[in-house]
Amino acid sequence: MKLASRGSVRELEKTLREVARSAGSYAVEFPSRITHRAAEGDARLIQLLTTWAQKQKNFVTSFPSVQKVQQLEDLILEPYALVALLLSDVIRIGKMNSNVTTEALELAIQRLEEQNSESFLVQARRRRSTDSIVCADHLGMGYPRNVYDVVRGEAELKPLSEFARLAEKLLRSDSRTSRSPNLQRLVTATESLLYEAFRNTHDHARQDLDASPLKKSVRGFFASHNIPDANDLLQAVSENETLAGFFQSSIGDDRDSGFSYLSISTFDSGIGFAQSWTKKPLEELSLAQESQAVLSCFEKHSSSGRSSDGKGLVRITDYLSEHQGFLSLRTGRTLLSIDYATTGKQIVPTIKTEIDDKYPLEKISGTALTLILPTGSR
Repeated sequence: MKLASRGSVRELEKTLREVARSAGSYAVEFPSRITHRAAEGDARLIQLLTTWAQKQKNFVTSFPSVQKVQQLEDLILEPYALVALLLSDVIRIGKMNSNVTTEALELAIQRLEEQNSESFLVQARRRRSTDSIVCADHLGMGYPRNVYDVVRGEAELKPLSEFARLAEKLLRSDSRTSRSPNLQRLVTATESLLYEAFRNTHDHARQDLDASPLKKSVRGFFASHNIPDANDLLQAVSENETLAGFFQSSIGDDRDSGFSYLSISTFDSGIGFAQSWTKKPLEELSLAQESQAVLSCFEKHSSSGRSSDGKGLVRITDYLSEHQGFLSLRTGRTLLSIDYATTGKQIVPTIKTEIDDKYPLEKISGTALTLILPTGSR
């Protein structure tokens, strides 16, 4: 089955529907380039690949446009391509479908090992436009030293303050934002969003419902500071009514005035919000029960929620509310969106269980959470 070259959310949901309804094993064929991945597209693409991999006994990936295995080294700078290799049982390249599994996995593992360098996040932007951390728990590489400490033989997530360096680097990549009088407020919000969102994957996405380690477990985050052409951005997200409405509201009527935003996405291959909350498989939950469970995770003082103190997601929504941001969450059979640019501090979530009000959303592995924070004008 070939991935569409257009990586919009709608196209990815269509592909997921095909995957869910297909029997047998088949390879994932990657196009030479995947476009229209603005905002939440990358995280949703990774989630599709995770679902695909968990469905197959042998997950085969094919890259027909790649002629030499060394070319994969540049490709895996993109988080979705790195995740694809880490999940693969067989990796093929070129028109002859040459099997390069061993060499390709070595490149992917080398990429993971680079994350242990102290300079990885500080210097990463020299090689790509997105800063990312990818954990491969099933390969014993789930705790990169840039975001984890080893305390008494146990891996523990670094404290909130350690995420400040990345937050400041992201925001200072735009000289106009770096001169903003609101810079420190934006840094504080960004480091908190990064920390709380990634911490969620650590606390709740490494085990199955019965507390067994997942056979294939990838999780991580990627973040980017974007200064897009307003018209191009609105075109890229036009198929997503809620997100398009948010950007239209944030940009305003004068599209030439400029707009910049920070995008933070986390992904995992865990059991998802509803199963984590209810401790029940999705098959035992109605769509209404699942939707309510997802919404419950965002309630204040939730002692049984997805954060170790029950307030991680609340902190995220508080910061997004303060800065008039946007939240998108795809988990299980639901899609949750919250647009703070129009709702202000009142949380008015939009939760969907259908595509285009026609087809039910398919069950998807793990969780894709995207947070968008406007940072100002050019």
